[in-house]
Amino acid sequence: MELFSKLGLDVRLLIAQLINFAVLLFVLQKFLYRPLLDVLERRRRQVEANEEKEHTLATRLTALEAFCEERLIDAERRGSDIVRSAAEEAARLREKLVAESRAEAVRLKRAAQEALSHEREEALASVAREGEALVRAGVERVLASIADQRTTELYLEKAERELVGIRVAKE
Repeated sequence: MELFSKLGLDVRLLIAQLINFAVLLFVLQKFLYRPLLDVLERRRRQVEANEEKEHTLATRLTALEAFCEERLIDAERRGSDIVRSAAEEAARLREKLVAESRAEAVRLKRAAQEALSHEREEALASVAREGEALVRAGVERVLASIADQRTTELYLEKAERELVGIRVAKE
C-alpha cells in the first residue's frame, strides 16, 4: 500500500472507482450494449433475408422472362402456322371452286349443245315432215290431173320411199 501512497493514489478511492466502473460496465452491458447488439443482429438477419429474397425473386424473374419469351415465340409460330394454313386452305378452296366452275361450264356447254342438237333434229324432222306433206300435195295435184287414182297412189308411195331414204342418209 505504501507503494500506492508514494505514487499519490488512494487505495480506497481506486477500489471505489473500480466498483463504479464495474457497475457502469454491467449497466451498460445489460441495458445498452446487449439491446443494441440484438437490434444490429436482427437488422443483419433481415438484410440477409432480404438479399436471399432478392436473389430468389431475381431467379424467378429471369425464369419468368424466359417463359414469357418462349410463349411469345410459340404464339408467333402458331400464328404464322395458322396464317399459312389459312392461306393453303384458301388456295385449295380457290382451286376446288375453279375446278367446279370449269366442270359446271363444261356440263352447261354439253347441255346447251345437246339441247341445240335436239332442237336442230326436231327442226329438221319438222322441215322433213312439211317437205313430205308439200311433195305429197304437189304430186297429188300434178298426178290428179294426169293419172288415175291408182297411179297417183303408186307415185306417192315411191316419193315417200325416196324421201325416207334421203332422211336416213342424212342421219
